[in-house]
Formats: sequence, structure tokens, C-alpha cells
Amino acid sequence: MEDTTTQDTSKKLHGYVANLIKVEKRSYSEIKKLLIEKGLTTTEAESTIDSVAKRLLKNRKDKAKKDIKYGALLFFGGIIFTAITYFHATSSPEGGMFFLAWGPVIFGGIALLRGLVNYF
Repeated sequence: MEDTTTQDTSKKLHGYVANLIKVEKRSYSEIKKLLIEKGLTTTEAESTIDSVAKRLLKNRKDKAKKDIKYGALLFFGGIIFTAITYFHATSSPEGGMFFLAWGPVIFGGIALLRGLVNYF
């Protein structure tokens, strides 16, 4: 039972520190001071901040990888689809109609750029 309480306390502490980093945009030294005021030792405070910062960075990079993957799929898929239908239409003796897949190209491009910016 005590182990569960310790885990809950640790989760709350990590959530608190994550909020200070992401939402309140507090500096490392401010967060460290707040944690020490809450009763943590200097080493515990530094370790907690480092742990939360690494987790936040990993989460950000994981989301960025997803954006890059799906953004590239939509973007290049839209371009390829448009090119195939265009070349099919122009190769027909009487001409033809082609599809401009602007939605996947635009939204895929936005997702791809967002992913690249957030990853690097």
C-alpha cells in the first residue's frame, strides 16, 4: 500500500514540475527553489527536474516524428496522386481530367513542417 502512495506522490510531483516547465515557463533555478521549499533536497530537486525535462523532450520528439511521418505521407502522396492523374490526362489523345489533391498537399505540408520544427 505504501508503495502505491509513493508512486502517486511521485506522479503528482512530476506533474507539478511539468506544469511549471510547460505552462508557467519557470526557469530551472525557480523550479529548484520551489521544490526545495516543498522539502526536497537539492539533489532530489535537480534529479526530478532533469527527469521531467527529459520526459517532456522525449514526448515532444515522439509527437514530432508522428507529424513528420504522416505529414510526409500526405504531402508526397498528394503530389504523386496529382502527378499520376495529370500525366494520365495529358497522355490521352482527347485530353482528359486530372485531380489536384491540394488538401493532402497543404495539410500534409503543414504537418511535415510542424514536425520538423518541433523535432529540431
